[in-house]
Amino acid sequence: MTYYYVVKAVDTSSNESGYSNEASATTSELTLPGQATDPTPTDGQVDVNRNTVVLSWLAGTDATSHDVYLGTNPEDLPLVSEGQSETIYVPGRLERQTTYYWRIDEVNAAGTTPGIVWIFTTK
Repeated sequence: MTYYYVVKAVDTSSNESGYSNEASATTSELTLPGQATDPTPTDGQVDVNRNTVVLSWLAGTDATSHDVYLGTNPEDLPLVSEGQSETIYVPGRLERQTTYYWRIDEVNAAGTTPGIVWIFTTK
């Protein structure tokens, strides 16, 4: 949105200047960030080494931070890292032969965009 303005100065003795020339300022519209993409492990990957799992993703457009969710129930994913700036999360050692679901919610000043739920299975 563009705003237009003029300025008139008044000192403590009530002396006034004339009005300035018109000036303008444009503000940017805040938009929600895009969704995270390009997950590693890839969506549906099996035989993921449970001892060395590293979750990574490509940040959504205009995202300033990331909330990481990881668990074994896609309907109830616990938040495991909030407001992180990195696009990588190391969960530590996971259970063997277990299916995990994870999601990255992208955040900026306009709000939060929930991510896609991805899946992988450990060996």
